[in-house]
Amino acid sequence: MTSSGEPEREGARPQQDDDDDRRSVRSMAVGSSKTPSTSLHPRAASGTTRTLPTPPDLASAFSRPSPSTRSASESTFSTSSGLQESSTTMPALPNPPPLAPSSSQPQHSSSPSISTANSSSNSISRYPTSSSSSNLRSGGPAPPTSSIRSSRSSRVEGGAQPSPKPIRKPVMPKQIKEPIVPWNHAGSTDVPVAKTSSLYCSLTPMYGFPPPVLKAHTSTLVGDKIYVIGGASSSKGGCFGGVATFNIHTMRWDQLKDVKGESPPPIRAHTSTAIGHTIWVFGGGDEMTYSADMFAFNTLTHTWSLPKLDPSSPQPVPRRAHSASFLAPSSLVIFGGGDGHTALNDTWIFDTSTLTWREIISPPARDENGEVGREGGDAVKRGPVPDRRGYHSGHVVDGKLVIFGGGNGQKTFDTVEVLDLKTKVWHNISPPPDPSRSRKRAYHAAMVIGNLLFVVGGHDSKQYQSDILCFDLRRKKWTTKHLAGNLYPGRGYHSSTFADGRIFILGGSDETTFFSDMWTIDLGASAGLAFLPPIMIHLD
Repeated sequence: MTSSGEPEREGARPQQDDDDDRRSVRSMAVGSSKTPSTSLHPRAASGTTRTLPTPPDLASAFSRPSPSTRSASESTFSTSSGLQESSTTMPALPNPPPLAPSSSQPQHSSSPSISTANSSSNSISRYPTSSSSSNLRSGGPAPPTSSIRSSRSSRVEGGAQPSPKPIRKPVMPKQIKEPIVPWNHAGSTDVPVAKTSSLYCSLTPMYGFPPPVLKAHTSTLVGDKIYVIGGASSSKGGCFGGVATFNIHTMRWDQLKDVKGESPPPIRAHTSTAIGHTIWVFGGGDEMTYSADMFAFNTLTHTWSLPKLDPSSPQPVPRRAHSASFLAPSSLVIFGGGDGHTALNDTWIFDTSTLTWREIISPPARDENGEVGREGGDAVKRGPVPDRRGYHSGHVVDGKLVIFGGGNGQKTFDTVEVLDLKTKVWHNISPPPDPSRSRKRAYHAAMVIGNLLFVVGGHDSKQYQSDILCFDLRRKKWTTKHLAGNLYPGRGYHSSTFADGRIFILGGSDETTFFSDMWTIDLGASAGLAFLPPIMIHLD
C-alpha cells in the first residue's frame, strides 16, 4: 500500500525506479548525440512524458537489424508519444531480398545491422525527432519507403533467413534503329545525308485505291486532300472520268463513289483551280475534241455542276494545254494553250461570282523612250505580248500574272514574263541566258512558294529532266537549290502540289513510260517560305 493509503497495484513499480529509468535514458541520449532531444508530445514540458533520443542518422535508423541485435529489438519498442510500453514480442517475418542499387537514390548499407541512438538500447525510435524532422523539412535525404517496410518486416520468428533472390536488372526499352532512307528507282539505299538547306526527294509510300496511271491530269489541294481529276490513262486507253483523293497525312488513296450532278466528259490537258471548297475545271479535251466549258465540283457534297453563262457575252475559244490561276477574291486568269489549229497567247479573266468572262487586251509594245517598238526588237522593254505557247505554267502573284516556259511545237521557252493586271502591260523579267545550263522547260509543273517559283521536271527541248529549278521573283534571278535523296525519273505531263512543307509529284510520262508512282520533295528549311508575307514584284 502506498503512502496515500491506496492499495498498491500488482505489477506497479516504485516511483524511485521510474526516476532511475528516466536518468538512464537521458544519459544514453547525451552519450549518443550532441543535439539535445526534445519531446514530440505537447505534454512533455509538464514532466508527464518521457523524451526520446534523437537518432544520429535517419538512413541508419531505417537499416536492417543484425541477428545479434534482433533479440534486443524484438523485446521492447517506443511509441511516438515517448511512453515506454510493456515488453512485446513481435512475430517473425521473412527478410525481403535486397533492393537493386539505383543511381538516383543513396546507397544503403547491405549489412544486416541497425543503428539507434544508443547501440545498447533496447528501443527503436519509430518517428524522427526534432533534428531529423528539420532535416526532412529542409529538403534533406528521406529514407525510401521500401527501406521502412524492410525494417518493419525484418523480425523473423525463429530467426529463419531465406536465401536472397537475385537482383532484377531494370527493363531497358527496345532500341529503335534508324530507319532506312527511302529507296530509289534503281534499288539502292546508299543515299548521303542531306543538309537542312537542301531539298530531299523520296518515293512516297501510299496505299488504298489510287486512280489509274495518268498523264496530263490535274491535282488540286483542298483541305488535307489532293483531288485528282481527268488525265489520259494508259490502262484504259482513254481518259479518267472519276475523282480520286489522296490524304496528305494518312497517305491513303480513295476514289469517290457518291459523285453526282453533271460531270465533265473524260478530258485531259485541262486546268483545275480551287476557290474555297469548290474546284473550277476549264477546257481540256480528248483526241480531236476541245472544250470551253467551265465546270464546278463541290468537294463537300461531291456534286458537279455546269453553270449557265450568258451566250451574248464574249467567251474564250475552246482550248487545252493552257494555264489557270486564282485571282482574289473570286476570279480565274486564263492564258494561252492551243485550239487544235494553233497555239494561243490571249488572256481572259473569269469571275466565279458573276459567271462572266472578260478579255485582257494589252496596249502596243513600247521601248524605253515610250515609242512603239517592234515585237522582238532589242529596245523593247515593256511588251510585247509573249509568244504563243502551251504546256507552260502560270501563277498570280502580287496582282500580276507570272508566265514561265512552254512551247509551240517549234520552240521551247525559258523566259519569265509578267503581266500587270492593272496596267495590262507585259514585262520580261528574265535574266540573261546562262550558256552553262539550259532552263528551257515545257510540259513541266510549277508552284510559287514565298518569293520563289519552283519548276519541277519537264522537257528542255532535248530530254525530260528530273531536277528542280528556282527563280527568285523578288531579285529576278535564278537560284540554286540542291536536291538530295533519290531523284525521281525524268518526266513531263505530271502534276505537282505543295502541301505541308512538301511537294507531291504524281504520274506523268516520258513518251515511252506512264508513271504510276508518287514522289515527295521535302523543302526542309525552305518550307518556311510559305509563311512569309506576300511578296511584291517591282516592275520597271
